[in-house]
Amino acid sequence: NLGAQFRLAREDEASAKDPDIDVLDLYERSLVPAKGLRIVDPRSITSARYRVCGVEAALLAGPGQAVSPEEGASGCVLLQVASTQGRRAPELLSLKDRARYLRSDARVTADDPKVRRAAESALAGLDAAARKDSRQVARALGSWVHRHVRYSLDFNPPDAAQVLARGLGDCSEGALLLVAMARSLGLPAREINGLVHAGAAAEQGFAYHAWAEIFIGDAWRSVDPTWDEVPVNATHLRFDVQGPYGILGVFGRVTLEVLEAR
Repeated sequence: NLGAQFRLAREDEASAKDPDIDVLDLYERSLVPAKGLRIVDPRSITSARYRVCGVEAALLAGPGQAVSPEEGASGCVLLQVASTQGRRAPELLSLKDRARYLRSDARVTADDPKVRRAAESALAGLDAAARKDSRQVARALGSWVHRHVRYSLDFNPPDAAQVLARGLGDCSEGALLLVAMARSLGLPAREINGLVHAGAAAEQGFAYHAWAEIFIGDAWRSVDPTWDEVPVNATHLRFDVQGPYGILGVFGRVTLEVLEAR
């Protein structure tokens, strides 16, 4: 979902009320068709391989994703995506990045007392041992957001505190609140933007989507509060873009082919 960012244009009343003007369906226009192997149950996919065109290889690099060039001068890359179920190799987080991903700001209101209380509430059911289990902590936070934020495209608040107060939002708002809650507990977290399999869409395709990653222990853990998944399934294709609207830089350019999915 791209959030509530629209350009308003002044026009005469007759044109504005013309019933014959085509309505722009953002979901339909933003859906990326996928050729190749058909995916029936995206939640079950733990490993997948894609042919991706129209986006720089550097934007696809990240946890759980391996990029390799395609032979020839096609301008496409091969992308291997793995849902990180088990133990992963330790990752390093610099002091600069740790401070960056713990920061509270105008959007990620991690210093709001209500956000902190919500985060503590999410972990209330975990005992001391469970709180040391990175996957259980990530799942508890993600599931809390999944239960308390009702999916809606009609409400796009400017910050995490307002998402919490209203309990409404789309995937972007769910990811924003999850990141703020994690940071309030001293856990580095970041919003992730990319594509995800559209599921029950009439034609196979991938939709623009947002989720989160939380650095717990020694690795980034992917959490999708919209789908209530930890880790996310391998139909999530993350893009290394900055900010919640960085994804607009690749909007309309990406084409996909599913080569393998299991």
